[in-house]
Amino acid sequence: MANLTQHSFRCPSCGEIFTVNLPDVVNAAEGHEYKDIILSGELFLRECPHCSRRQVVSWPLAYIDTEGKHLVFLSDKQLSIDQTEGYTARLVDRAGDMIEKIKIFDYGLDDRAIELVKYVTKQDMNIPDASLKFVRMDGADSELVFTYPSKGQMEMIAIGFSVYEDCCAIIGRNPAISEASTGLVRIDEDWVASLLR
Repeated sequence: MANLTQHSFRCPSCGEIFTVNLPDVVNAAEGHEYKDIILSGELFLRECPHCSRRQVVSWPLAYIDTEGKHLVFLSDKQLSIDQTEGYTARLVDRAGDMIEKIKIFDYGLDDRAIELVKYVTKQDMNIPDASLKFVRMDGADSELVFTYPSKGQMEMIAIGFSVYEDCCAIIGRNPAISEASTGLVRIDEDWVASLLR
């Protein structure tokens, strides 16, 4: 079981501060208890004891998968962590981004290629402002399933695995992409935009 630390949050509804004991590090090798509640989003949902409003909270949280050699660190600050050698290390801003990265890695996918797939898909579908999130790999053809909000509803789209393979090939042909993804870095749509400048 993960060690718990007391974290304080201000309720956006009533303005009161409340504290919750939460893990700062979740190691996937120590069992699926916390991993499962991360992936369900339950770990990030907290109820204010003063007004009962449920809200998403976030705090500096590290997710480590020693078997798969992945590290996902949730923080809104730019961090520098040197002990990432041998790991794919990612920095994310939001709980939903952490969930997405863990899912991508659990399917054995390259998150850099997934971000390129999102870019290509948004251009092809003419939805440049859509916020695509990877959900799962599905079916005999290993289609990549994404979701995105549109007109107050969540839409789903399945992308052929060949698009992902093409994006992996682009990464393989461009050493600069590997250099731009070494260490603890944010790999997101801004990262893709920086590659295309």
